[in-house]
Amino acid sequence: MTADARKTIEDLFRRYAAGVSRYAVLRVGSPEFAEEITARVFLAVVRNIHQQHGSPVG
Repeated sequence: MTADARKTIEDLFRRYAAGVSRYAVLRVGSPEFAEEITARVFLAVVRNIHQQHGSPVG
């Protein structure tokens, strides 16, 4: 993963993680499960960026 891609993902996480987590807690009622959901959402984002732009992840 390039430094630019890593920075973009970090920026997205900083900007949206709290909101995704709050929404997940409202939907599932469990902070622990919401944390797992949030992690999976951002993993999906990273994978999608990789698929769209072809930059290696890892």
